[in-house]
Amino acid sequence: MSSKPKGNRPSGGGGTNPTAAIVTVGNELLSGETENTNASWLARELLDCGIAPKLILTLPDEVAAIARGLRDAAASHSHVFVTGGVGPTPDDVTREAVAEALEVPLADHPTMPGLLRRLYGEKFTDRVLVMARLPEGAELLTDDGTLFPGFRIKNLYVFPGLPDLMRANFALVKPTLQGAPFHSKSLTTSLDESLYAELLAEAMAAFPQVLFGSYPHLEDGRFTATVMLRSRDADALEEAWGWLNERWPG
Repeated sequence: MSSKPKGNRPSGGGGTNPTAAIVTVGNELLSGETENTNASWLARELLDCGIAPKLILTLPDEVAAIARGLRDAAASHSHVFVTGGVGPTPDDVTREAVAEALEVPLADHPTMPGLLRRLYGEKFTDRVLVMARLPEGAELLTDDGTLFPGFRIKNLYVFPGLPDLMRANFALVKPTLQGAPFHSKSLTTSLDESLYAELLAEAMAAFPQVLFGSYPHLEDGRFTATVMLRSRDADALEEAWGWLNERWPG
């Protein structure tokens, strides 16, 4: 092998770049009755914003469990994105859990009742008004009043669990989310991972500023693997890419 690259850049693009936790709430996710598409969609969107997802957590419809998870996630990540549990039924307890996690009371939001009345129209009932009780200090996430709102408080963004509504809410905050962009390259191979595992270990040691991953697939009895390189440093990524290709087995 040739000598390692010159320079000593910080691992993972540095410690000052924003990170995120994704928290999805719902017994239906834990039972497998509903596929957790929100988590994977948010992870891709956050990477596109230059924000590194560091945790994906799925929690039951239990106030204590959600509050505990949110408290830990908020303390160790720049942003926490929460989906699910904000509807009008008794199992929708995310609002209470956020309030408990942040140690603030639930309070009637001044504009939420009118917004709910417009959104629900003739389907409006008194039960709908439970959704107007939000953690004190919460900021509604809505456009012109036609979108079912999520809310933001401190570094928590809380969205409805329905994918279309969640995505619409995220679109409102995406322009405010800024991080140094990620760059990536990948290659697909039919080699067994054991044949290039040591090479990847060398690459990881040589280029600590680049994230390496090997993701195997087995389809119709045929094995392939995708080797992914990702970094905020475009020059470092190109250097690592060239280094790896020069030494790739076969």
